[in-house]
Amino acid sequence: MELQMADFRYNTSAKDSELTGGIYRAIAPTKQVYKPTEWNKYHVLLKGSHLKVVLNGETIQDLDLDEQNQTVKRHNGSDAPPLKDRPRKGRIGFQELSRGDTHAQIRNARIKVLD
Repeated sequence: MELQMADFRYNTSAKDSELTGGIYRAIAPTKQVYKPTEWNKYHVLLKGSHLKVVLNGETIQDLDLDEQNQTVKRHNGSDAPPLKDRPRKGRIGFQELSRGDTHAQIRNARIKVLD
């Protein structure tokens, strides 16, 4: 699953689900509260099938992944499995795709494993 941190200024043709707070190509955030050129604060909670994402103090995702049964198109046009069928455990990674035009910066990242 991929939670976006993407700036519209660098991809003006992006769909809402491809911008900050979107679950890539699956679910757009309920609102866009990303602050370009400022530090933004994400709080992501995944407990069981419940996903809650808060950005800059505003809830932008609050959903049950088990209810998300739509297939999603990958960037190459093939089908990705629905969110309900995607892993809930695994590695956390950060991906920067600016091709050298800019740099992503992350500070004070903390990860807590829930019981």
